[in-house]
Amino acid sequence: MEGDHKTTCIIMGSIIFKRQVFTASMAALGVTVLILLLLIATMPKRLSAIEYYSTTLFAFFLNATCDYCLNLQFNLYGYFEQGIDIGGYTIVYIVGPCISVLFLNFFPAEKQASVKLLYILAWSVFSIVYETSIAFPNGMIYYTEWKWWYSGMCYPLIYVVLAFNWMLVRKLLSKRELA
Repeated sequence: MEGDHKTTCIIMGSIIFKRQVFTASMAALGVTVLILLLLIATMPKRLSAIEYYSTTLFAFFLNATCDYCLNLQFNLYGYFEQGIDIGGYTIVYIVGPCISVLFLNFFPAEKQASVKLLYILAWSVFSIVYETSIAFPNGMIYYTEWKWWYSGMCYPLIYVVLAFNWMLVRKLLSKRELA
């Protein structure tokens, strides 16, 4: 009987611990989403509706494809707990596209290449700092085989791809207007 009580306490303690981690990570995600949505709602809009729409869909597709391969297929990292969960969906469907909207809205398209490079590097640094100081410590993301510096190598590439996609969308829209 005493052993059963210990087992129950250990199991209950484990459940409580998981619940606390889940709560802290979901709170961090909730604050992140709220801040992103407030920033987007209050920012001056510099892109057209079709640019926001098409680049957001592309950002979602890019995020979902990368996460499918690196998270679900190769199990290099994950969101919240192993497997598929609502927090992971929130990151893929809301956080990723919101970051894309903010990044592209203020992208210095008309500036010199050096300014564009600095902008991409600044966003990459911000992303690494967010990942290592908020997302990882709060349990929003976990690493299995992934290292934080892999993200440091990926973020600049991701931001360059987002910028090129946006430039392509703009080019296609301008051709449509000329036709």
